[in-house]
Amino acid sequence: MDRTIHFTLFQSEMDNRVTDQHQLGWDDLCTFLGSHDISAKKEVTMICPTQFLTGDPDELVAYDPAPKKVYQKDASGRFVLDEHGEKVVGRIDFPVDPDTDRPYVRRCRDNALGIHFLAVDYDDGLTLDEAIARFTGLGLAFCYYTSFNHLKSAGVEKFRIFLPFSDMCPTDEFLARRNAICEWLGSADRVSVSVSQGYYVPTCPQERANHARAGAVQGGWLDWRQFSAVVFEAPPAPPVNPIEGDALSAYVRAAIGKECERMASCTPGDRHTTLVAAATSLGQLVAAGACQLSDYESDLMNAALVAGMSGRMQEVRKTIRDGLTYGRRNPRALPEQKPAREQSTRALMAKLRKFKK
Repeated sequence: MDRTIHFTLFQSEMDNRVTDQHQLGWDDLCTFLGSHDISAKKEVTMICPTQFLTGDPDELVAYDPAPKKVYQKDASGRFVLDEHGEKVVGRIDFPVDPDTDRPYVRRCRDNALGIHFLAVDYDDGLTLDEAIARFTGLGLAFCYYTSFNHLKSAGVEKFRIFLPFSDMCPTDEFLARRNAICEWLGSADRVSVSVSQGYYVPTCPQERANHARAGAVQGGWLDWRQFSAVVFEAPPAPPVNPIEGDALSAYVRAAIGKECERMASCTPGDRHTTLVAAATSLGQLVAAGACQLSDYESDLMNAALVAGMSGRMQEVRKTIRDGLTYGRRNPRALPEQKPAREQSTRALMAKLRKFKK
């Protein structure tokens, strides 16, 4: 069997744009990884066993771009924590290509559809011959190659084993099985169960070229279902007494006004990013039941006009609707309503001050 294998290439460890996805038969992929290039540097092209979402350049957003949370920090640079000990989110960014002002697919877990082969990194504790004997004994198909620093330190073998899955393992299924996979792999590096990890293709320096090894072994394909899954349940949300009535209406109006003002005053290079952030923020209010899309859509579109997006209104409307989709994933926790006694006390103090005058 030679199932088509999907994989993604990245130009470097710092490259996080998904632009170079491929698919090959397993035998062809083994051939691609079957020999070392001579290189004086370790940092070369990386291969990732993951199939990611794709973006269509003819569409504004051909996928739901994974948000990147930016956390608040205090004056000393430490993260600000809420009453539950969780980091406070300052804003949510969406990756935008500065050349097109449009979102791009980012290399991250949230954009991963699934994993097509198990990439295993061994940096010590097991020799390559021992690994070959183990996986051959299990009757599994795999390819292998020594990494750049193989035998750089006396006796320390560094190599990779790639085992094809019998079918693509969806990201959620893979994450639920990571602990079981790690236990099965033994002394492998924990990075082997990272969803978006890249691995340098076979290279070695000239002085260790005679130690480089690569090859493939025929056998059965690894069934990811054999590993037990752990299902994690989210903790229950703490009880709240949210604002309501007139106070809620005032809160919503203030939130809409704030986002529209920010949109209207943004710079040309930040227009799309600001619009996505504003639409997402207000979409969280919709998810919380505090308002509807119709309560702010026209105001936000007018703010976009003021910002100079008059020739892009179809794009603006679609971005606002996309922001609603993003916001619904994370409903806003409405501020708690002050206890009635505290409110009456404040009103009484105001009357007393007025009486003194």
